[in-house]
Amino acid sequence: MNKSPTEQETEYEKVHQSEHQSESNHQPIHTLNPSQKRLQQQLERQAKRIQKAEQERPTLMAQTVYLGMVGLLFVLPVIAGAYLGLWLDSQQTKDYSISWTISLIFVGVFVGGTNVYLFFNKAN
Repeated sequence: MNKSPTEQETEYEKVHQSEHQSESNHQPIHTLNPSQKRLQQQLERQAKRIQKAEQERPTLMAQTVYLGMVGLLFVLPVIAGAYLGLWLDSQQTKDYSISWTISLIFVGVFVGGTNVYLFFNKAN
């Protein structure tokens, strides 16, 4: 059931003719209708946005520094309030008192929370 060389050539020509016909059915890019052009532009914009996001993705070190900054912005006012309150309590009375310490710790929590809020708003 071997085919002769001429039969193989005619089959080869038929296959290539059908390929050329199917290629001619596809519209070239420059002859797209308006909706197809909009779709193509949207896809290009999305691809660029994805590439930009991939390039700007923060590293592990950058994320660690960011979280460390947030922690310090909150904790430092609380600690400062506690030490200042302890010092004021020790200066004011001879007996044991923690009224300034507790009050200034709450002030430190408020100041720290405000710091973190402002930091997040500035970052975004």
